[in-house]
Amino acid sequence: MMKTSVILMVLLASAAGVQAESRAAGTAVIEVVGAERKDSLDRPWEPCPYPPSETIAGIEFEVSTRRTEAPGSDIWPITWADDNHQYAAFGDGAGFGVANAKAQQGKDRASLGVTRIEGSFDNYRGANAWGGFRAENPAQFTGKGTGLLCIGGVLYMMVAGPGSLCVPQTRVAVSYDHARSWRLSDWKWTMQDRLCAGTFLNFGKDYQGARDEYVYVYFTRIAEPPDRPRNWIHEVPGRVDLARVPRERVLAQKAYEWFAGWDETGRPRWTGDLKARTHVFEDRNGIKVVSVSCHPTLRRYLLLYNPKDNRGHFALFESPEPWGPWRAVAYLRDHPPFRPPEENRRISIFHFAPKWWRGDGLEFTLIFNPGDDAWNTMHGRLLPR
Repeated sequence: MMKTSVILMVLLASAAGVQAESRAAGTAVIEVVGAERKDSLDRPWEPCPYPPSETIAGIEFEVSTRRTEAPGSDIWPITWADDNHQYAAFGDGAGFGVANAKAQQGKDRASLGVTRIEGSFDNYRGANAWGGFRAENPAQFTGKGTGLLCIGGVLYMMVAGPGSLCVPQTRVAVSYDHARSWRLSDWKWTMQDRLCAGTFLNFGKDYQGARDEYVYVYFTRIAEPPDRPRNWIHEVPGRVDLARVPRERVLAQKAYEWFAGWDETGRPRWTGDLKARTHVFEDRNGIKVVSVSCHPTLRRYLLLYNPKDNRGHFALFESPEPWGPWRAVAYLRDHPPFRPPEENRRISIFHFAPKWWRGDGLEFTLIFNPGDDAWNTMHGRLLPR
């Protein structure tokens, strides 16, 4: 059992989508950020889009263990590298080592930076390897890091850009020296491809335990290609696309294949034609950015995101395969630990720290940025059936 002073336990109640909620269902205003227009959509909260998991009964959060660092920096996709450190990307701040968000706006502020996370779940430190406060190396370009992966000692990063508040394209960056330097691909996907916010499927240390020789990448699908470049919004309906690429060809755009449904035997079909793809996940409440990892002992694929808007929601789904079928572990509305400090339109995103699964393999450390522009960690536990 977990030793805890305060445990918040959340279970998915039924296949009909009964959610643990702290407020009655209502409506919300969604604003398009960075676009020419603002759309106000008066939309009710939709029920959970998938039935309950038959493998994982629920999730516990040990709220008293929350720790906050790097005020002013956001997003924090993370991977576990061959040197036994974890690497996490941050945006629009100075990373670790500053006392408050105001300090993040000075000369050390980086549009995009990478921090090396050293140590254990209960005794860690962050060192800014590329960009940020007292950075070991200066940042070389701008953008938003949305996914990180280490394979054979090589780090890959999905980079939305070219700036911070306008991210109409996605490129891949590579580092051969543990984040000391990075090089961007000379090709890109754009919102006109109806793709944004790419994130890698993470397995264990240095991609150990991967299911096959492919790298899997998830993207939020753009519902309507914008007339002008813009920032991310909660896409409605929220859909997630899946690509795969041979692990030795991550930097070759033409090597990517896209999930295109199932064949007559029920096996996944893949296509090189981007327009022929189909989504692997959908939530009518809306999706902005997702995070996906493989649980090291359950061998289930865990998908995390915040549905609908930036008001403290949390969603966790699991699947036996990277493409589904998906089942719900938790689908929470207006959940107190994840509420932003004030109403805002920032990123709210969650990641399981790949190095810090422990105990019987069900205890975790969650890294999250609930619209507060900071690195937060909190311990918890998955509850098996």
